[in-house]
Amino acid sequence: MIQTTFLNDVKCKFCGKELRQKEMLFDLEDKKFTIKGQIERCDCDRSKEYWKRIDYEKEQEEKRLELQRKNNIIDRLYSNSKMNIRLKSYNFDNYKVNPDNQKALNKAKKYAEDYIKNNKRGSLFITGGVGTGKTHLAASIANELIKNEIPVVFGTLINLLNDIKDSYSSDGYEKEGYIIERYSKINMLIIDDLGKERPSEWTLEKLFTIINNRYENNLPVIITTNYNRDKLRERLANNKNYEIADSIISRLYEMCKGIAIYGDDKRKELV
Repeated sequence: MIQTTFLNDVKCKFCGKELRQKEMLFDLEDKKFTIKGQIERCDCDRSKEYWKRIDYEKEQEEKRLELQRKNNIIDRLYSNSKMNIRLKSYNFDNYKVNPDNQKALNKAKKYAEDYIKNNKRGSLFITGGVGTGKTHLAASIANELIKNEIPVVFGTLINLLNDIKDSYSSDGYEKEGYIIERYSKINMLIIDDLGKERPSEWTLEKLFTIINNRYENNLPVIITTNYNRDKLRERLANNKNYEIADSIISRLYEMCKGIAIYGDDKRKELV
């Protein structure tokens, strides 16, 4: 049983007006419990001014704590993302725009916005020549996701899989399984410059496992590469292992929408 009463023995410290305080009485198995609620606020001017200041200070403290919480999460996501200082500095605003890459920039922005605001989680193939800004666009997307507390792993294929090779000196296959699972289940996996290094058969098998796991679970991946489909097939099919290479490429092309960047190597402009 719950009863509600109002006590009149509390007074405003500014004007002396009697204030009510809510009190709830509970009957539970022949025992009585009392819980006192908040004292009502007085409507005198000094009381209103006092509570306005208290509410403001409370609001600012809540904002500070929320910002601290968010920053702590973002710092942790960055430490787990494998992104270096250069990649963290990339964003859509410092992308060098020209007529050759304007459409690519717009598509990348739209992709990040749709992922964050509309929960659209498709995959992307970002293609273009050397130095056209593929990595910059992919990193800009990654930074937008992380700032919105979405986990990302970013790296070249070799850098990503080196973690697995390093595990052989410690926990062996147990750690390998953990790393494969992490890359398979992370919210966003970005593989930069796919095809730049010719993979070994071991590397190709691990890549297939990761891509297939993400394919089966409808998890997005972003790929940047200098190569079209046929050339990427040749780059991946080291030792003529076309079966695995074709399986990887088939899944990626089914999963991904394309963003093509045209133009010359922007790095040459600095020379």
